[in-house]
Amino acid sequence: MVVSKSSAQTHLYSLEIQIVGLKSNTGKILLQLFTNKNKIISKKHAKINNKKCTLSIKNLKLGNYLVNYFHDENENKKLDSNWLGIPSEGYGFSNNASGTFGIPSIKDRLFNINRNTIITLTINY
Repeated sequence: MVVSKSSAQTHLYSLEIQIVGLKSNTGKILLQLFTNKNKIISKKHAKINNKKCTLSIKNLKLGNYLVNYFHDENENKKLDSNWLGIPSEGYGFSNNASGTFGIPSIKDRLFNINRNTIITLTINY
């Protein structure tokens, strides 16, 4: 008996994220990539050059994802905030989504991967 392999192949894609609008080259960008079910699947950090940062994530399946990131200027690995809870370091989300009070909704941050993709995000301070 011959068992044939399924002809369906799983295609894997790469995502390049370019973050622009950084106020300095100090510190690093810390980024988290989530599935559409809000499950973290990748954590990355990268240096800043010329007030820009590029991060790459490989081997992503077809689907919807979202990104949260911040400029860890003092490299303490947390988003610092003032006594009111307002971030004192730059931050951002996929689709350059913004929330009125807190993190934007998942639907506002979702983007689709169906090929190798490059996205450009502008940080908020």
